[in-house]
Amino acid sequence: MADRDTGGFEYDPFSPEVMANPLPFYEILRRDHPVYYSEKYDTFFFSRFADVVAMLDYVDNSFLATESSLPMADYLAGRHNSAAPPVPPLDPFPMAQQLGQPIYGEVRRAHGKPLRPNAVLALRDFLRGQTDERLDRLLPQKRFDLVKDFTGPISASMMLHLFGMPLELADQALELVNAGSRRDGDYGKIDPIEAAGRVVAFYAPYVRARAEAGHDGSVPLIDGMFDYRIDG
Repeated sequence: MADRDTGGFEYDPFSPEVMANPLPFYEILRRDHPVYYSEKYDTFFFSRFADVVAMLDYVDNSFLATESSLPMADYLAGRHNSAAPPVPPLDPFPMAQQLGQPIYGEVRRAHGKPLRPNAVLALRDFLRGQTDERLDRLLPQKRFDLVKDFTGPISASMMLHLFGMPLELADQALELVNAGSRRDGDYGKIDPIEAAGRVVAFYAPYVRARAEAGHDGSVPLIDGMFDYRIDG
């Protein structure tokens, strides 16, 4: 794979050039390199939508995010696999997508009630309210960042709503998410253990509160996991 001819084209998703403006790189990838191999990261990149969908259609655990769904540059560059990477241990319980089926499906069913079609439809009024409120503040400014100022905060508010957490924490929640996709010199160098610890510290008090309240199912995104059992 290492001697594959790319015609002088190089793609590094963590480079400042790509992070600053990835669109020209994506255009070349889709046109000339639908499957691009990076020797530096020992990683394949799929650039065409249909190919990604086809890959995700494999539900036999052929493709698993056992090394994280968002691996960092230092990790990829420093750890090349000669075989399938080991599946993470179950204690402590990892991100479910790292484990594959059937556990991934079990976890989805345990806490995924608010993400099903009818439940999502019921969120319409809440979402409209958040959208109107945000636009009332932004439109008088004439200019604003679509993701940073509009869609990002609304998405964060929606997740906090589903977790039964105060919407005032939306900016803090969004900051935690954005830390994993920074476009400065520190991107790709974030300690994943430290990052996960910050996320756990953010949500843990509300999970504890649900445990103390009896987790009656009224906050299914959290409550559903209390009754999930694996290996006893």
